[in-house]
Amino acid sequence: MKLQLSHPILRHLFGTGLFLALTGGLLIACGQRSSLSLMQPNGVAQAADGTLFIMDFGNHRIAHMSQNGKLIRSIGTFGANEAQIFHGYDLAIGPDGNIYICNMVSNDEGVLHDGIKVFGPGGSFVREIGGHDYDVTSLDPSYRSYGLDIDKAGRIYTADYGTTTVRVFTNAGELLAELPIVRADGEIPTGINDIAVDDARNLIYISDFDLGKIDQFSLTFDTEGIPSIAHLTTIAIYGREAGEVAFPQYLDVNDTDGTVFVGDMANRRIQIFDAQGSYVANFAPPNLDDWQNMGINLTPTGDLLVADAFNNAIWIFTPEGIVRNRVEGKP
Repeated sequence: MKLQLSHPILRHLFGTGLFLALTGGLLIACGQRSSLSLMQPNGVAQAADGTLFIMDFGNHRIAHMSQNGKLIRSIGTFGANEAQIFHGYDLAIGPDGNIYICNMVSNDEGVLHDGIKVFGPGGSFVREIGGHDYDVTSLDPSYRSYGLDIDKAGRIYTADYGTTTVRVFTNAGELLAELPIVRADGEIPTGINDIAVDDARNLIYISDFDLGKIDQFSLTFDTEGIPSIAHLTTIAIYGREAGEVAFPQYLDVNDTDGTVFVGDMANRRIQIFDAQGSYVANFAPPNLDDWQNMGINLTPTGDLLVADAFNNAIWIFTPEGIVRNRVEGKP
């Protein structure tokens, strides 16, 4: 089976430090990497003990690392079986300590299977949530769950690029709702790729990669615990100026003060917005020719973790955007 970057978002991948060719959506990597090294990290989260779980896209694994870059363990191997990882995208850690990733299996014709895979912190496979097989000759779109978030109650929210919907699951994997995404003016996003839940304010934020927009929605639950959402405002539109975004890639929100951090990939920066959606500031690693933010997540102390797929590293920033550490695999 030929390996393909079937997701259109990843056609914007710049490189990995190896020789890469991007032709017709196919990413070909020439050379070998040490098992200690990261390769196109695409998601990151901090565990309760301060260690990092990283969606190591190019190595088809979850890398469990210390903050000084020492590899503790690798979780998953390449493949399409239930305990394996084919194309792993976003990563989150739930209140239960389990690790959740978006995974897609594809060939040259399209997506064959997708779902949220769940692993225990020690690496054991737990379950798959929302998994579904597809007939690649059908015109029906796959969900293509690309981004996810987990609220304090353990509910799982997926940003489904293929259907422009948000699905909400219980921690056990029961589907609570499938929510179409529509803006107040009736416009429908064409490429949602991440979602962030503000538990304290009952808000969710959604990133629209294709149209270059960041939207804020209200989040409510009925008496039976079924969620619904309503569009409140668009906090950023496509552009190159401060407060505008280009091909936004992942976002997260600080429940304490409502601050929103957006991975503004094509502008090579992280942007900060307040709880009302107003632009605050932006930042990037200093003295760096290029980088590619492909996954962001806040730590419990408010630091920001950013997966840099171009430099095969994880950046740890203070909430103000000062670099605290750069994490890479090492002996």
